[in-house]
Amino acid sequence: NGKEEKPSSMAGYYAAGANLVQESAFARPMPQTNQVEYKVPLDAFYAALLSVDSPYILEYYRPNKMEGAVSTYLVSFIDANVDDWSPPTHFELECSRSKEQFGSEIRRVLNCEGNAVFAYTPQPRKRSVNDAVHQAFAGAYHEEFLQFMYPDYVSNELKLNSDKKDKKQQKLEMNLAQLSRPRPNKQQDAVSNKQQKKEQIKLERQQQRQDGGHRMLRTSSRQ
Repeated sequence: NGKEEKPSSMAGYYAAGANLVQESAFARPMPQTNQVEYKVPLDAFYAALLSVDSPYILEYYRPNKMEGAVSTYLVSFIDANVDDWSPPTHFELECSRSKEQFGSEIRRVLNCEGNAVFAYTPQPRKRSVNDAVHQAFAGAYHEEFLQFMYPDYVSNELKLNSDKKDKKQQKLEMNLAQLSRPRPNKQQDAVSNKQQKKEQIKLERQQQRQDGGHRMLRTSSRQ
């Protein structure tokens, strides 16, 4: 049950999976005559798509292609993220589509059930397989699923993220530039001001002594 070396990125898995899907027209691989299939039943699960008002086009909109795409995504996801057991050959899925409210928007939703089909035994436990399936549509992995289902969404979202990163980088550079400027030293300024006052007082006293001397000279000369 050794696993082959994995590509360096999830994009490699999904790109390979998309090619496989296109070549097979989402047809379920037929087992060879000497091949035995081992099925693990799945708990019902759902996968939220984009909003019904989304401008992005769903690549796999036909029911049979939709289920084949979800199967391909799940196989790729398990191969990339699960180390305890090898991925199934495919998933036998039946999915219905509906619309549900998510916050302030209405989204298309896939409601699926079926089996994970393995070509080896002993196959993983049902709980382990179902946990992996649910994880594939949670958090950041859900974003990867959307990118798999909407090719245009990938390029546009990557551009938006890139623009956000550029703005963050510009803000960071501005902050660094401000930090690199010499800050006024309040202690040094206080010492400098104190010294200037001392010098001014000293000069005033010298001026007073000189004025007093001139007055004494004028008085003596009159006498």
